Amino acid sequence: MTYATGAPRVQQPVSHWNDYFFGGLVGENELELAEICPQGVARVEVSHTLGNGIVSILTLGTYSPTTIEVWCAAAASGGRRGEGSP
Repeated sequence: MTYATGAPRVQQPVSHWNDYFFGGLVGENELELAEICPQGVARVEVSHTLGNGIVSILTLGTYSPTTIEVWCAAAASGGRRGEGSP
């Protein structure tokens, strides 16, 4: 799943594993995006990576992680600050 604001983004995302159990039926995760990206978020992507899949297979689906990647908005340069509307 991907959410993009359309704002210019930095090159490197911040990655975080989300912990879920029993095929993703149990578990809840929250990230404080304002702490990760004080200048705003450009893109958020949640996916099942190869590493997530291997861990899930090795634990027979008991532990089923996902990976979230957050791209921060690039810092505004010049006189106009770009703040996107929701």
